[in-house]
Amino acid sequence: MDNETEPRLFLASRDPMIGGWFVHRLAAAGVKVSVEKHDWCTQGAEIPGAGDMIVLGQADIRRLMSKPGAATFDVRILLGVSALNIGSVLSALARLGRPRPGDAIVVLDNRNQPLGPVVAVATEGYLSLPAEILGPLVEEAAFRRLALTLEPDEARLLSLLARGFSNARIAEAVGWHQSQVKSRLRTLMRRLNVANRTAAAVAAFRLGLDTFPD
Repeated sequence: MDNETEPRLFLASRDPMIGGWFVHRLAAAGVKVSVEKHDWCTQGAEIPGAGDMIVLGQADIRRLMSKPGAATFDVRILLGVSALNIGSVLSALARLGRPRPGDAIVVLDNRNQPLGPVVAVATEGYLSLPAEILGPLVEEAAFRRLALTLEPDEARLLSLLARGFSNARIAEAVGWHQSQVKSRLRTLMRRLNVANRTAAAVAAFRLGLDTFPD
């Protein structure tokens, strides 16, 4: 992924081992993220947005709950917890209106993911992820972030491409020369990190652009 599409991974945990664990596992999976430290207690601190992720430990949940508007944050939570504290952590998160799609809980103190905590987490609607699955989660977050950076005309080009339009038909639909369409699609394919039109069309479907209005 290019830098503009790399999701931001906010390290908000006061426990550096938790943040380091997530960063190490993502790096091992070959996933690039923009890593930033974050302090929820700082007045005026930036609120992570769609496509961003925040790393928390179980001791950070109370701090998160004290943040005004925390229940409405459109951010994915990657949470490292102890199997012994799953119950209290889930109760605290429920008061924040979590889980939301993409939230993940990883039991850090047992590589084998013991059945009890996994069942408890799944019952609450969270993903309980071993490290090997974190890579695809972050890649999908990058796509969500990319969707927010597309200009309307770029989204429309991808929409028409996803619907099977040739360059000639796209040029006619948008009122451009074919050479402009070809050049713009090449640029978009580089941003999407895809090699051909078929892969770009698949990416457009993933971004939900196949139903983009004309």
